[in-house]
Amino acid sequence: MPRFAYTARDRGGKAVAADLEAPSRKDALRVLSARGLQVATVTETGKGAAKKAAAGKPAGIDLSFLHHRSNKPTRNERLSFLEALHDLTTSGLSAGEAVRLLSIRIKEPKLRALCEGLWERISEGATLSRAMADYPEVFDNSTLNLIHAGEATGSVNDTLQRQIANLTEQRELRKQLLSALAYPVFMLFVASGLVLFFLFFLLPRLQGLLDEMHGKMPGATLLLIDLSTSRCTTEYS
Repeated sequence: MPRFAYTARDRGGKAVAADLEAPSRKDALRVLSARGLQVATVTETGKGAAKKAAAGKPAGIDLSFLHHRSNKPTRNERLSFLEALHDLTTSGLSAGEAVRLLSIRIKEPKLRALCEGLWERISEGATLSRAMADYPEVFDNSTLNLIHAGEATGSVNDTLQRQIANLTEQRELRKQLLSALAYPVFMLFVASGLVLFFLFFLLPRLQGLLDEMHGKMPGATLLLIDLSTSRCTTEYS
């Protein structure tokens, strides 16, 4: 039977490190939980672990390339995850159970990878905030501190609600800013195009027309013509 080494804390907060035999890692976690221990790590030891390591990863070969980089979660998944988590915790589920259900139900690849990674850490005995800390590319320090404070006070659901409201407000402000900048940027692009069209296309043709009519142009206009002519000569030389 496989043997597992574990570290945990008992009901009095004392650190415990030992090992036990169990059919599987889940069974080991179940036994430790029944003993009233708060598990930190559970690692299989002995020949069974060596065989699994040999079968799963040949010696000297890095298989990390097998994980598709496109499935790596980013900061864009933060709000979606918090909203889904809040919906489940509002119905009465614990944060850990909610993460477990999300890791099964969610279809979006990046969000599913995030939930699966969080559940893996939570199933090993980590708290939600500690599991989230392993994803700094998704959760910033402010979010982690708020979730940790919510766990300490037993108000994780309220903390999630406030964080979601804050992130939603920030998203709306960004959308409004982009919308406000879109028209000036468009007009600047159009104006620049018109100026270039006048300098390098229309003005040289006006010069030819005025030369045929023996007309005279102001000095500023002649300067612009010289500038456009020199630019065209430089570009085509």
